[in-house]
Amino acid sequence: MNFRIYLTIIALFALFNFNPLNAQAPQKMSYQAVIRDAEGQLLIDSEVGIRITILQGTASGTSVFIETHTPQTNASGLVSLEIGDGNTVSGNLDEIDWSDGPYFIKTETDPEGGTNYTITGTSQFLSVPYALYAEESGTPGPEGPQGEPGDDGVGIENAEVIGDSLYVTLTNGETLTAGFVTGPQGPQGIPGDDGDDGIGINYAEVVDDSLYVSLTNGETITAGYVTGPQGLPGADGNDGIGITSAEVIGDSLYITLSSGETLTAGYVTGLQGMSGEDGDDGIGIDTTEVIGDSLYVVLSSGETLNAGYVTGPQGPQGVAPDGNDPGDMLFWDGDEWQFVPIGNPGQILQINTEGVPEWSGVGYATIQTDDATNISPASATVGGEVISDGGSEVTSRGIVFSLNPFPTFNDSIIESGSGTGSFTIDLTGLQIGQTYYVRAFATNEIGTMFGNQVSFQTNSSYMIGDAGPAGGIVFYDKGSYSNGWRYLEAAPTDQSSFPGVSAGWGCNGTLIPNANNFDIGYGFENTESILNNCGSAGIAARKAADYSLNGFDDWFLPSNGELQLVYNNLYLNGLGNLNGIATYWSSTQNNSTSAQARNFNSGGGVIHQSKTYQYYHV
Repeated sequence: MNFRIYLTIIALFALFNFNPLNAQAPQKMSYQAVIRDAEGQLLIDSEVGIRITILQGTASGTSVFIETHTPQTNASGLVSLEIGDGNTVSGNLDEIDWSDGPYFIKTETDPEGGTNYTITGTSQFLSVPYALYAEESGTPGPEGPQGEPGDDGVGIENAEVIGDSLYVTLTNGETLTAGFVTGPQGPQGIPGDDGDDGIGINYAEVVDDSLYVSLTNGETITAGYVTGPQGLPGADGNDGIGITSAEVIGDSLYITLSSGETLTAGYVTGLQGMSGEDGDDGIGIDTTEVIGDSLYVVLSSGETLNAGYVTGPQGPQGVAPDGNDPGDMLFWDGDEWQFVPIGNPGQILQINTEGVPEWSGVGYATIQTDDATNISPASATVGGEVISDGGSEVTSRGIVFSLNPFPTFNDSIIESGSGTGSFTIDLTGLQIGQTYYVRAFATNEIGTMFGNQVSFQTNSSYMIGDAGPAGGIVFYDKGSYSNGWRYLEAAPTDQSSFPGVSAGWGCNGTLIPNANNFDIGYGFENTESILNNCGSAGIAARKAADYSLNGFDDWFLPSNGELQLVYNNLYLNGLGNLNGIATYWSSTQNNSTSAQARNFNSGGGVIHQSKTYQYYHV
């Protein structure tokens, strides 16, 4: 028998984010849920299957949009997704008229990551998603006044290489030294192996006031503001001094300015000097590596520099109050952390108008499974208690059970009424010596909640007086199975209801072959011989053989030795509903005219009596 493990979403936490600043509202809504198992533990780093349905009018109204997701929970058991970005099953999110509400959101979850959605919940949108509503029917208001100009941003005014260093001059007057550019050209080294492809720039684009750089690895970097907002026009400055003309006279350059002044710029060219000796190779950076919290730089000279700590030391451990139950949470009220106790399964955590998270909505019923009692090899009594209906009527309750842990509706189901309160169920036809797992369940308008799991093991053998596998009462156990049997059972009630239904042994005057056995285990053989050699109707052996219970039809009239066990083990212990003043036939024959019986009124002694006597039979 297969089994499946079902987890429970302890609570859903849904927040809808809309961006009203864009000209057109994005057709998406953010959705988050905290997912827990049946013990209240977070289900972390696991893929779950979720189906989202938006209903119009009522909680069971028309489906206007359906989509599916398979998101991954994080280390906090939180799953995040965007409604409108999943696999669309039906409908179109951007065609919903949010003014034609109310609208409800229905969530269905498969904690195994598939599409077997076993946990469901429905709740009303408490406010219209305003950005989407605005797109549908809102009218823009008048344009607001022009805001005051912002401060100028800091940009790059000039970049200059001086010596081996790059100097960058900013618009605020600050000059930054960007470090060595390159050293003198060294001798050609031996070509090395090709290295991994470096990360280059695909393209750069200015969007509004920001520079976005797209790299070859697919990453996009925001390089910051290119220019600040346009400032107010400044006052006209004084006319600058320009160049009127430039003239080379001899080896000198003479520049005439617009002010009338003439400058001698010096020699245009001098004599070619001798080539100088090659300088030493400059020192560059070969590699950088972070080890622990420090950055190490390996130079081309072979020297390694410790550039210092990359991250600071670990700060002190924060202090948070302890919770009372798994699932308790904290929220920041602006001054300190406040405690939020866990809600009921199926409720939704929402932010109220004061910015405080609170639980709302109808939850699942609260159900507990009781321990099994009256355990035998083939039966047991189980049950449970519906402690709370969760805010809506419990329409169905009962138990599921299986030989595998965590049984569900895919396993054996027995219902037991509705509403709150306790209930018990008798299980029969169980397998001997097996471990069974049981969970109570309760169903209300939110869905079905399973209770805690209990297990029990059926007895590995039947005790005298137990209900046997055929439904009778066990009166003998020979200790092991052989020749197809181990236990002997008597019918649960006397088969000779008084008065008028006692029976004779039958075939008086005829010696039945192979029907004289007295010992335990020979009652069936005696009975078969009587039936095969005596055609009389209504005799004790035939009435016993015609009996049927729980689908078993191999009943027989006991031998005298077996009838003695019925007296000792059942009658003397008040079992079997036997008649204390009656005499019962056995299947043991004496001769052609008499057979053996036992009188339960006189201590169960043997009576040798004519086959014509009307006695009872078990």
